Amino acid sequence: AKPSQAPSDKPSSKPSAKPSAKPSQAPSDKPSAKPSVSQKPTVSKMPSSAPSSAPSDGCKDSSTYMFKQFTGLEVKCSWLTKNSNPTKTAARILKYCADTQTKFQCTKSCDTCKIPPCVDDATHTFPIPATGNTGNCAWITKNIKKTTARQTAYCGANGAKCPLSCGYCL
Repeated sequence: AKPSQAPSDKPSSKPSAKPSAKPSQAPSDKPSAKPSVSQKPTVSKMPSSAPSSAPSDGCKDSSTYMFKQFTGLEVKCSWLTKNSNPTKTAARILKYCADTQTKFQCTKSCDTCKIPPCVDDATHTFPIPATGNTGNCAWITKNIKKTTARQTAYCGANGAKCPLSCGYCL
């Protein structure tokens, strides 16, 4: 039997033996007479021996990022808050967290967790002296072969507006 040229308002008196290959485009008007049975979640009979760890607030320092002290020694983010003298700790944070990349990589130590999600400012533009044109954050990573050179040249001044393109996001 050939399919009809137009859909009908009534169901067929002789349904086909096979289901159709594609689902219908529109839902039926009425719910099914025999609804499907959902699986119930499995519940363990014994509680775990230890509680789960506390939920993470997402505010953490990068575990791999290192930066140079002004003496040239490379240190991790945790160094910023390791001094037992609160005045020296505050001075370290003020001095080293002024660097945009350190601020983004060391969010917990620099206390910058409340900064909005790591996204580039879509409206930010900056001059490209070599061409006389202007660029935006996406331009920094547009050409993979030039990304590192562009990050070096433009992220110092534009990193706060282009943290994603500058590679500052965790």
